[in-house]
Amino acid sequence: MELIKKVVWAVLVIIVLGAIFALLFWLIDWLALPPPFGRVAHGVLVVGGVFILIFLLLDLIGYPIIKLRKDE
Repeated sequence: MELIKKVVWAVLVIIVLGAIFALLFWLIDWLALPPPFGRVAHGVLVVGGVFILIFLLLDLIGYPIIKLRKDE
């Protein structure tokens, strides 16, 4: 039962973060930053998203680097 709670939590976090990152990508495109700055901003978002996904998966398998939730 504990694993189901962790998986549901992970899916919800991925959905919320996906929506946030999609809005940030759209905002960067909408602002029409000059070519090097737009690409750098997209790269920073991708690297940040990958790090967050790694931390989330490590927490899911039981090796949290950063505690994102309080265990009950």
